[in-house]
Amino acid sequence: MATIDSRYYTMSILSGAAYATDTNYSTTLGATLGGLVGDGKQYYTIDQKDTGTTKYGFAAYVYGDTSNPGVKTIAFRGTELSDPLDLAADTDILTHGVAMQQIVDMYNYVSSLRTGSQSQYRLVMSANPPLDNTPCVQAMGSLIPGAPPSLVYYSLELSGTVVGSGVIQPGDTVNLTGHSLGGHLALDVNGFAEATGWVGPDNSLNLSTLHFS
Repeated sequence: MATIDSRYYTMSILSGAAYATDTNYSTTLGATLGGLVGDGKQYYTIDQKDTGTTKYGFAAYVYGDTSNPGVKTIAFRGTELSDPLDLAADTDILTHGVAMQQIVDMYNYVSSLRTGSQSQYRLVMSANPPLDNTPCVQAMGSLIPGAPPSLVYYSLELSGTVVGSGVIQPGDTVNLTGHSLGGHLALDVNGFAEATGWVGPDNSLNLSTLHFS
């Protein structure tokens, strides 16, 4: 008889919880979520970023584990069909292969969870590649709203710094999970972590990506 790895099962439940709150679960997942997530349960909300507080519609929850305080799970919310920003992110994936705008929100949020001064970025679109060899992606876009799309260059530009909240401490194990669009973001944040040295010796984080599309 086939069995399901309990860790994957738990991460799938937490990816569903990212669509709700600790006390307001969807009807289909309510019973299961209510048994695992919430006040007095094994998993509890440490931090959250809601759609209305981000520029491009990004939303996520950070869950703690009462059985292991050194383990944190970031659950990225997927597409909500009533949110035009989420639909725009899905269109980005179809046309560019990546939800570039929500990735900026995601990067800034996850950075802000760490300790110390953390860089924050904004997405820049230009007709030519950056002169300083900044990593960039070439994809279709419109430099002028409403204009026909053409090949443009997308890159990240430093917009400032914030003092991290310390929700994620050096040495923590950080699980990444998400459903649909959230699964896409979970994979992307893992790539950012490797590219920026989050998993290096100076800021060692144990990242595990579990996505549920």
